[in-house]
Amino acid sequence: MRKRTDPSTGGSRPTRIPSGQRPGSAKAPGRSGWVSVAVLAGVLAAGCGHASGVGGTSGPAKVDAPSRPAPTGYAPWPEAEHDARHSSEATARGPVTGHIRWKAHLGGDISEGPSVGPDGTIYESTDAGVLHAINPANGHDLWHFSGGGPIGGDLSTTAAILPDGSIVWPGPRHTVYGLDAGGRKLWTVKVNGVPLSPVIASARLVYVMTTSGVLTAIHVAAAKTATRWTLKLGVESFGSPVIRGDGVIETTVDHSLVAVRDEGDTAKQLWRFTVAKKIEVSPSVAADGTTILGTNDGFEYGVSAVGRQLWKHAINNLSYSSPAITKAGRAYYGDNSGVMTIAAAASGLVIRSLNAEPGTDDPVVNIWTAPLIDSAGDVYYGTHGGKIYGYSPSGSQLFAITTGKTVASYPALSATGELLIGSDDGYLYSIG
Repeated sequence: MRKRTDPSTGGSRPTRIPSGQRPGSAKAPGRSGWVSVAVLAGVLAAGCGHASGVGGTSGPAKVDAPSRPAPTGYAPWPEAEHDARHSSEATARGPVTGHIRWKAHLGGDISEGPSVGPDGTIYESTDAGVLHAINPANGHDLWHFSGGGPIGGDLSTTAAILPDGSIVWPGPRHTVYGLDAGGRKLWTVKVNGVPLSPVIASARLVYVMTTSGVLTAIHVAAAKTATRWTLKLGVESFGSPVIRGDGVIETTVDHSLVAVRDEGDTAKQLWRFTVAKKIEVSPSVAADGTTILGTNDGFEYGVSAVGRQLWKHAINNLSYSSPAITKAGRAYYGDNSGVMTIAAAASGLVIRSLNAEPGTDDPVVNIWTAPLIDSAGDVYYGTHGGKIYGYSPSGSQLFAITTGKTVASYPALSATGELLIGSDDGYLYSIG
């Protein structure tokens, strides 16, 4: 699809698909072009501002720090690992067979994870730096927006969907984009490094970590969107932040888990929990404040709300799989030996280990995605070897789908129970 360059940003305006190529569409009046009925509704709900903010310049008036994460439930899967705690837990029942409803080729490797908006629209980007809005019924593009360059590395980043339906996309060229539900650019903010998955603190506040070890608070206010503060925490990060129930932010950088308090126009580091080797994943946090942390020193950790080690479990391998944690206090984490562990978050007591290929010591079994847990306790994840797995709570395998290329895309679940996950074969899969 030909891109139409927007000279103001170097990116492109969204390219929309004519209604004749997909069902359920209508032509909107004016310069909007062709949009689906569902997307048009989202645009009207989101408002009509189209100006671009400039990151790093004078920000909005002082805003009190948030006391708790934004309410959940307005969208089926609004951000990376579902919510600000990284529970990766869905309220819907997921698939119990490996039936592929559709698969959509997006024109590039898909390391990035999908999110799902209030109207069911799926948002997925590619390593090539293009964000796609996808019809959940058939996998067809509703529109796509190019950031004007590739997204760095094989990062599994995910766009965040705010309560008003607008999209916060960690795009190429060290830029965070704000788009409306029709794919029109509302604002851009430049950050120091490649932006990782945004975490939603409130309807108007997101936090973004960058690969350069900088945590950034962005106040979202249409044309006045701007950086509220930045805090340099280290040299290198691959982890998206989480937000505890008391509003404290935790994120990973270098060899450490770091806690930060938002103080309005500034931020303060509270403590730092350091391990022997690099951390390449995001944390997750339980309702009681226990944080689950994967590392490359051969252990998975439970860390208290004041930064003290509660337990550690020897996984005897690297961890490229961010953990998940359910409301019931069960932690799920994968490792590069191909084992998915289910443990009690408070104590670290192992409840069950899932091993798709016992005894295999081969990169193909490396778990490179976060796990996803559905309402029945089924768990889903993908591997370096290009497989997508589903397991029941009892540990029996539900399905194993072979894509042929690495699956590093963090999965999502729609409101109607379709598992959504991308692969480096260029396809986004809808399974259900």
